[in-house]
Amino acid sequence: MHQLTATFYQPNALFDDARLIVAYQNNKESRHDRKLNADRIRRQMENLDIVNFNFDLNKEFNSSHQLFYGLESFYNHVNSSAYRENIFTGNSTLTDSRYPSGGSQFSSMAAYSSYKWKLKPAWIFNAGLRYSHVWLHAKSLVPIEAGLPFNQLNSDNDSFNGSLGMVWLPADDFKMDFLFSTGFRAPNVDDVGKIFEFTENDMVIPNADLQPEYIYNMEISLQKKFSDWLQLDITGFYAHLNNAIVRREAQFNGQDSLFINGSWKNLQANVNAGAAFIQGVSASITGKITPQLVFKASLNYTDGKDLEENEPLRHVAPLFGQALLSYKVKKFEAETFMQYNGAIRDLPPSEKVKTHLYTEEGALAWQTYNLRTSYHFNKHFSVNAAIENILDLHYRPYSSGISSPGRNFIISVAGHL
Repeated sequence: MHQLTATFYQPNALFDDARLIVAYQNNKESRHDRKLNADRIRRQMENLDIVNFNFDLNKEFNSSHQLFYGLESFYNHVNSSAYRENIFTGNSTLTDSRYPSGGSQFSSMAAYSSYKWKLKPAWIFNAGLRYSHVWLHAKSLVPIEAGLPFNQLNSDNDSFNGSLGMVWLPADDFKMDFLFSTGFRAPNVDDVGKIFEFTENDMVIPNADLQPEYIYNMEISLQKKFSDWLQLDITGFYAHLNNAIVRREAQFNGQDSLFINGSWKNLQANVNAGAAFIQGVSASITGKITPQLVFKASLNYTDGKDLEENEPLRHVAPLFGQALLSYKVKKFEAETFMQYNGAIRDLPPSEKVKTHLYTEEGALAWQTYNLRTSYHFNKHFSVNAAIENILDLHYRPYSSGISSPGRNFIISVAGHL
């Protein structure tokens, strides 16, 4: 990754300070899979080039009025290729790539502004406006084995979005935030053009007609300090989505399955649902029991539903939280903490088929207990030790098919010049 940043500190009629960022990054990744005892392995490779441009400006008119504005642009180009190789002879044949084999370009240009107005000492008003234009072009999407007739995919979408916010500070120990905002997300290459066998019997196929999804969000936050030793934070939100992108059963040439890679695959695709919602609340509490002993706890709850099909949304996180007790005295620090993840029994239909990820009861709850310590001999040298998952519980993070480590011991030494 390469990044060039230039900052200007010459106040004038347009800005007090400005920052220009130009960046380039190249990513490569690959996937290699082979069925048990098969003589051929499939190799899929992706090469991604990313170019970013940001120009941010700030103008403070007086202590009550401040303006932020700027321009943003990015360009992504991904090349995707794939072949099947005989592990005994080395002979290879072309096969379907994960993304469009002729290359894909995904780019955006945007202009934005944000205005901050201190109405009174107890009130702060914020307003924002953003215009975004997004382009996507993918060509030669011709999966060899599936035979899907997509020669190219094109989309061109733009949108105005904004936000209104208010902060109320009636006292030094209390703060309340209100926010209303809108947004949109144009489908990217992964949404539109990916070919993905997510189970042994199910495959996602491209959808050239996929449209952007739009969101309308409301949020309220409260922060209360009861004293120097206790603070409570609560945030609640509700987000309504139109044209929400969800995964549904699909058909190709009137068929809901295809014979691919030696077996029949049920077909699914990303489509636009009529409407959906996501809502949730998060809370945290911090307490200083003594100057050396501090307690922290947090809890997060999220719920989402596809209103058109009256079913849960995919990838909405389960209830999760953490409780931590830390102790610090002179050169010694220690903390013990518990991490918690709740269960999801009512999975979306597209997730229930992933038997390698979930049990028959759905996604199971889990919790771990952990301990970390450190000793700083001086500002240059320290020793750290930890025990993770002390009870050696077996668990999998939500939507992961990989079991997390059992009881884990860590010892490390750090040196600072």
